[in-house]
Amino acid sequence: MAASAETPSPVEMPLARYLRVIRQARAAYDDAWHEAAEPVNDRQQKLVAECMRRAGFVYHPIPLARRQTEPVSGDALMVPWLAGLRDAVAGHGYGGPPSRSSADDTATEAERLNAEYVAGLSASAQRAYNLALSGRDGYDESSSPSCVQAAETESGETVESAYKVDDSWFETPATSLNALFAVYLDTSGQGGTYAAGSLHADSRLLDLNEEWARCMTSAGMLADAPLTQVKSLGPLLSWVIATRAPKRSGNDPKQSLALAMADFDCRAATDYVTRFTQIQFDVERQWVEAHRAELDLLLATWEQQDKRGR
Repeated sequence: MAASAETPSPVEMPLARYLRVIRQARAAYDDAWHEAAEPVNDRQQKLVAECMRRAGFVYHPIPLARRQTEPVSGDALMVPWLAGLRDAVAGHGYGGPPSRSSADDTATEAERLNAEYVAGLSASAQRAYNLALSGRDGYDESSSPSCVQAAETESGETVESAYKVDDSWFETPATSLNALFAVYLDTSGQGGTYAAGSLHADSRLLDLNEEWARCMTSAGMLADAPLTQVKSLGPLLSWVIATRAPKRSGNDPKQSLALAMADFDCRAATDYVTRFTQIQFDVERQWVEAHRAELDLLLATWEQQDKRGR
């Protein structure tokens, strides 16, 4: 399991129903796009295969992948996930047990066959294959149109533009809400200054994070971190250092694990998750009350569109 910046909430949050509507609307749009775009993709992939055959290569047409709508339950806390048992954290830090799945598990049969075919070619043949297919091989570019480009030209359409619909019924309220959410979920404060009304500007959270920070400092962690950042972000800061910094600076993985262990202990010592849950719930409730008109518009427009689609 990959490290996550969110923890499931023990209660349904006030924003949950609205975030679910946004996800439902996105999923409905993506489904409609896939239905319209799939025939276009099939025609183009057939043309690509024919073009590659003329170039002397084997190519298996690839079916159109479905767009993956980001999961939005609305029941997540803005607290990095840690396993519930200390021994589990000692073994995996901010992540979970290594996943047995990989990118290969999601590859289609056609993609696997294409990969196996290319792997069996010589280096020069692989270069020629890539140039014929996409027009690029590393920094090298083909002087003539690739098979993909030729297929799009011959079909006279693109997969991305296959679904033409007036989605202003959704985009208008959703775009407005996304801008408002950006304030509520503001974690981009410079020098520890966050937007008024945002979760990370709440005085109760600042106090909780300061208490948590004292515990972390006593454990020998985050001693050099700016106090304003620690007070505003709390465990989010240790999570970023543990999961992101090692990739950039080559930090010792043992130090990242030690951060997660100290975070686990300090959350327990401060009853962090329970107190954070109440703070986030209160902030979301206030936010919902302040933006009731925009939220009602989102629900109403989705309800109308959903009825049309049935």
